[in-house]
Amino acid sequence: MHSSRKIFTLLPLFLSLAACGGGGSGEPTGSAPTGLRFGQFKDSNTAGLHYDTGTRSGITDEAGWFSYEPGEKVVFAVGNVVLGSAPGKPVVTPQDLVPGGGSGDTEVLNRVRFLMMLDADGNPDNGITISPEVRQAANGWSQVDFTTGDLALELADIMSSAREADGGTHLLPGATEAQAHLEATLYCALAGIYTGSFIESWDDGPDTDFTDSGFFTGKLDPDSGYVTASGYSVPGQQAFFATGISKVGFDGEPEFVSGDTTSGATFRGRFADDDIPEVTGTWERPYLVGTPQGPLPYKYGGEFQAERLPYRAEATLLIVALDEAFGVTLDVDADGRIRGHVVDTSTGQPIAVEGMMDEGGGTFSVEDDNGLIQISGQRNDATGDYEITIAGHDQVLRADHCNPN
Repeated sequence: MHSSRKIFTLLPLFLSLAACGGGGSGEPTGSAPTGLRFGQFKDSNTAGLHYDTGTRSGITDEAGWFSYEPGEKVVFAVGNVVLGSAPGKPVVTPQDLVPGGGSGDTEVLNRVRFLMMLDADGNPDNGITISPEVRQAANGWSQVDFTTGDLALELADIMSSAREADGGTHLLPGATEAQAHLEATLYCALAGIYTGSFIESWDDGPDTDFTDSGFFTGKLDPDSGYVTASGYSVPGQQAFFATGISKVGFDGEPEFVSGDTTSGATFRGRFADDDIPEVTGTWERPYLVGTPQGPLPYKYGGEFQAERLPYRAEATLLIVALDEAFGVTLDVDADGRIRGHVVDTSTGQPIAVEGMMDEGGGTFSVEDDNGLIQISGQRNDATGDYEITIAGHDQVLRADHCNPN
């Protein structure tokens, strides 16, 4: 029997981690009735959408904020054109308006294309704004058939009306462009650092005297949709580092399957749409037991769970990095103030850090309250990514980034 077979040494995990939005600290300020919650509509941030929960209604602001109470459905519309409804939650996207819809489905993409076409400045990557003039004109529009295979024909009169209303170009993007735009929004909404644990719960072989468990820290790259993870097996006293081997998919509910071609380990999980985004799932790994007749194959496995570290929902820049020893998540607001966390992957414990970005956005520095952890970063002008240095750590972390707002 190979007594070391359950030690996770350099075991690539794939943790396509957790569901959506910021950490909640960027919600609209001011006193709110008990039970009132806030969410954001994101096809990038979408301003000018009408929303109605049955108990309250309004227009989404420049960050896409709307309000709801737990358990309510929220209906979104532009004038007479109803986009659909979804349960109130921290982040709602066009995909949520189509039950079971995927990011490549016609009904989803037609809604995305419609909203991109309505954008006042024609650049939906910096947010979608539906002007007051277009909202007024939309009160005379007929309902759009979002199942159509010819959206250009379906929207011909609406596009003319929108141009007359505010003088914008209001061009209809193609489905490929719309899907890329939507998935970039979804990846950024999922991006961050996730901390959690794994534990063994079953073994179909004879080696039952060792139960594996430990910590992991995962990072979703908002640019590519790939995930890396790092962690530590406590009984095995071994660190592991994981590289993603397939992108997070958006066919229906975001789910993932990943594996390590060296060890054969696989992880299967799904996102939970809770107020604290998390991912849960199962893992398994094969192993061999030596016998006089030759090695016999068996498997063992268990469960894993991770929650995303919070970030401010009003953040204009999110920076995430991970290596074998540390995970870093930093959010930057419009004034250059930075807040975030650094995680020791061998313990899974996050420590809060704060600091400032320089005026040009090229360098930054953050530290914890005691000044014991000092982190600096510099933007690589060639790639646009940030390179992060942690005092006392001899590796430079390459950070991924996106713009939540």
